Amino acid sequence: MPSLAAKTKILNALKTQLRLIQGASSGTRATATASIGGGAITAVNIVNAGSNYAANPTVRIVGGGGVADLRARVLNGEDGVSTVDIVDGGSGFTSVPTLIIDPPASAYNSLVYGNVFRDFRYLQEINDFPTICFTTGRLTREHIGDAVVYETFRVNIRGYVMQENSIEACESLAEDIERIVNRLRDVRTSTYAQPIVESRVLSIRTDEGLFEPYGVVDVQAEITYDYEALAPTNDGNFILLEAGDGFLLTENGEFLLLETPAGVSYLLLEDGVGQLLAEDGSALII
Repeated sequence: MPSLAAKTKILNALKTQLRLIQGASSGTRATATASIGGGAITAVNIVNAGSNYAANPTVRIVGGGGVADLRARVLNGEDGVSTVDIVDGGSGFTSVPTLIIDPPASAYNSLVYGNVFRDFRYLQEINDFPTICFTTGRLTREHIGDAVVYETFRVNIRGYVMQENSIEACESLAEDIERIVNRLRDVRTSTYAQPIVESRVLSIRTDEGLFEPYGVVDVQAEITYDYEALAPTNDGNFILLEAGDGFLLTENGEFLLLETPAGVSYLLLEDGVGQLLAEDGSALII
């Protein structure tokens, strides 16, 4: 599994999440309806995807007389609910229940207008405020035996503001950035190379009003993702998925999310095409 590809996917997700810092506008609540059959929920239709979701919201089932388990998902590159998965259709429903999807989290302090860049920029290069830019540091690995278990890298995030009270503006922007970083591990998408197991802020520094009305805030974060799920077998044609569900990499660099694997599964690279096989050799549908 190429570390660079995994790191790139995660950084793209971070950029998408940072662009959700949209000030006092806390977005709109997603809505959905359910269909039932045989006493269970059989389908969910998203009526309104909503907006400004930074993480997967909770879905509550009200009425209908039964019990079920539904999970809403927000995919990378989107800020609305993309799908509602039926984990367990349940039983005992005698009428169609009402689905209530939790609203987006409370409003952010800052409004970045999408001014987020994946490269370092100096103050004299900034035309719009506030602006966020970030770069990454060295990647480190944790080994157990010959296997790579976790990979960790640091992200240096810088924010620029311009207003009369620049100290307060810097502190507000830092709070928003920290909130995004802390929630990054809760975002699960099919474009992730590996599941993020930890994302946290290590330090926050500001210019303390030195450049007022401009302000500069530096946030250093650390992201760790699970590398253990994928490991090459002795046969170079296969990639082994060792545990439960996880992510697979095709030869052309595309990532596939395996939702319900059957036993131990393998990714067979054949003529440039990634094909997922179950332990018994049968093809799995993703």
